[in-house]
Amino acid sequence: MNRRSDIQDSLFVKALPGHPIPRGSRSGKRHRFLYQMASGLLVALGLACGGGGGSSAPPPPPAPTIQSFSASPSAVTAGRQTVLTALYSNGQGVVTPGSTYLSSGYSGGGVYVKQNTTFTLTVTNPAGVTATATTTAQVTIPPVGFQSTGNTVVARSRHTATLLADGRVLLVGGTGSYGYFYSSEVYDPAMGVFSMIGPTMPMTSGQTATRLQDGRVLLAGGASGYNSDGVEQPLASTIIFDPITSSFSGGPVMGTARCNHTATLLPNGQVLISGGLGLVDSSLIHLSSAELYDPVANVFTPTGSMVNARSGYNAGFTTTLLPGGKVLVVGDDSSTTSAELYDSSTGVFTSTGSMTASRWNLSATLLGNGKVLVAGLGFSLTGSADLYDLASGAFTSVGSFGEIMGYHTAILLSDGTVLIAGGGPDGGPYNSGSTYAWIYDPSNGSVQDTGSLVIPRVFHSATLLSSGKVLVAGGQTSYSVASGELYGFAAP
Repeated sequence: MNRRSDIQDSLFVKALPGHPIPRGSRSGKRHRFLYQMASGLLVALGLACGGGGGSSAPPPPPAPTIQSFSASPSAVTAGRQTVLTALYSNGQGVVTPGSTYLSSGYSGGGVYVKQNTTFTLTVTNPAGVTATATTTAQVTIPPVGFQSTGNTVVARSRHTATLLADGRVLLVGGTGSYGYFYSSEVYDPAMGVFSMIGPTMPMTSGQTATRLQDGRVLLAGGASGYNSDGVEQPLASTIIFDPITSSFSGGPVMGTARCNHTATLLPNGQVLISGGLGLVDSSLIHLSSAELYDPVANVFTPTGSMVNARSGYNAGFTTTLLPGGKVLVVGDDSSTTSAELYDSSTGVFTSTGSMTASRWNLSATLLGNGKVLVAGLGFSLTGSADLYDLASGAFTSVGSFGEIMGYHTAILLSDGTVLIAGGGPDGGPYNSGSTYAWIYDPSNGSVQDTGSLVIPRVFHSATLLSSGKVLVAGGQTSYSVASGELYGFAAP
């Protein structure tokens, strides 16, 4: 036996924890060295075996859970929006189709749907564990819809559109990417194309266009740009369009230069020109003055002034010929609810009942029953409408139109209903328009979706064609567009 090895083993055992080190031994230093080595070895062995009191690995993240996921409305007309909302925890949510993020507790942006669509929400935690939920938007396709037709020759908005006696539509002036237009064009419904005609000169926007009883078109006033102070320049000039020769010629000068006014063809063939913006000492003011155009004498003469000065520069105002020859005046740039009547037999404006709410960017449409539908944005940006009854001189509310917009168009259709289309969510000059379209039925007071415009539009025109279809032309999305579409086709 190797005695030296036995002594070393004995010393190693004595150096283990729990064994005292003989302090009096001449080998004390060696004992302490062995003790430190043994202790370190035991600690290392303990860690490797999971012992020794060391920290453990972190627990896995909690699994994701989805409490709710829904689409509102769950039933929607083709081309309209539904809003997705979810409530979930322990992860991040993504919706397909579209691969868009959806935060818990918040509504996502509206999603346009054209067919029945099932949306899937996938919530993923940091470890890659997922949870899913689905919701479905049911889509109703209306029986009548919009289809594209030919493009306009130039991109224009804030123009006029007039149905000619031969069935064509005359588009004049407006604004585009490079300012005011002096050009005009006509739409031929038989060919489905626009073609250039003119020029009309001068460049105008904010003019009126009125088809006279003999078929000619009176173009009156408008603005031809800005002066050195940046102020619009209203015009007193007029132009006459002859559809037989497809030519323009100068007409008589109005008594007052004006733009953003209204023009109404009276039963006697004269044209009532009302309000608008005029220029006084280099400042634009709202006008209360009015004048009459006599196409036989080819002259303008003054008539009575409106009770209130009104302009359509920002918010629009309307004049509507009523049965019996009176003219209803509503709207203004201000928050007024006032309205007035013009009596062509006396040449006098008088106040009538007030709208139930102030409205701007409005439209006024004479219905088959003799009442007038006045629809538009309120100053709370809530869409609504009134009915005006000449017999009682009163306005009554017909309730909310939901998504009705500012600077929309409203056209009385051949079946007696009203098509309301497009417009912007705040009526402002730089908004991108909408694709919304509604049908108001005066027989029961209902408002129904009727599909969607092909593209969003605001500051566009809408014209009822001889065929009963409606031509929607120009306007802007966030810029002027050169396109047209027709309403009245069976929806695909």
